[in-house]
Amino acid sequence: QEDLRKQMAEFTETSGVSASGVGALILDNEDQIKAAIQHYEQASEESKSMSGNTGKKSLEQQFKRLESALIKQAAELKQRVQDMKGEYTSAKQALATSREAKTTQAQKREKLVDAISELEEKESNVSNKALLNQLRSLVMLNEMLKRQEATFVQNCRAQRAELEEKLKILKSGEDSEETKRMLEIERLYETDLSKYNKLRSLLAKKNLQIAMVTRQIDSIPTRAELLQYQRRFVELYELVSSKLVETRKYFELYNMLEEKHRYMVNEVDLLDSISKSVPKLMASKGGKEQLGKKFISIINNLENSQTQVDARCDLEKDKYNILGEKHKKLLQKQRKYFQAVKEFQEECYKNERLTAALETYETEQEED
Repeated sequence: QEDLRKQMAEFTETSGVSASGVGALILDNEDQIKAAIQHYEQASEESKSMSGNTGKKSLEQQFKRLESALIKQAAELKQRVQDMKGEYTSAKQALATSREAKTTQAQKREKLVDAISELEEKESNVSNKALLNQLRSLVMLNEMLKRQEATFVQNCRAQRAELEEKLKILKSGEDSEETKRMLEIERLYETDLSKYNKLRSLLAKKNLQIAMVTRQIDSIPTRAELLQYQRRFVELYELVSSKLVETRKYFELYNMLEEKHRYMVNEVDLLDSISKSVPKLMASKGGKEQLGKKFISIINNLENSQTQVDARCDLEKDKYNILGEKHKKLLQKQRKYFQAVKEFQEECYKNERLTAALETYETEQEED
């Protein structure tokens, strides 16, 4: 047991605790551990027998202390064994994983070696070796350029660090006149740059305002455009008016023909009824009287219809006369409007000529 303790102490002091070491320690000292456990069990039985036979208090206390120490040591050893078994299992699994990885790498390496040998065989069998050599030289050139690029980047970073260091030295404010002058120039440059940026922003805002005003001015039509619009609107109004008059004529013609057709249908129906009923009514004296009454009623209905048509005709004539008077008044207003527009245009032309003459006169006065 003491040898086992010494080995464990030496092992932990020299190499530290690891899963492989713990496993090896357990396997090497397995017999000693079993012997220590048996020794502990024998000592506990002897202590019990001795305490029962002798009955000496001091010996019983000694054995109790020994028993508790051995129990504690046994528990510690069991706990260490359990911990070491877990570490040993994990280390064993890691070893198996590493071996599998090593096997996989070896297989990959063998595949790569086979592929390289196959490529070398193909290269030896290729007819166009010059092109292959050129491609190989280009690949080597590419690799060399990549290395040069990496070297250039490193040099640039080194130069950048050196320049930043110099800039820090300049910004630290040393007492040299050159540094003070450079700092003053940089401060003036930053001030002027801020003023320039502010002026540029103000100029951009002014340009936007000018563009907005220009668009608003462009959206307002000129006098010639207004006259053109007016002429076009008048043409469209005349076209719509003529279409409206034509449509009204068609409607009136249709209504008139429809009414004439209705009267003619009524007349045909009346004549058919008369032609069908006259022979029957003429056979008797009462029928003749009834036929005369029908003719009288028919004549009365025709006179009533004629009276209604005459009334409608008179009403339409009155409407026609009223519309004629309105048309005459509107023509007079139209002539007055055209006359006013013509006079307004003449006055505008006079105003333009007078304004131009006044500007010319003012320029001549300024030159004198």
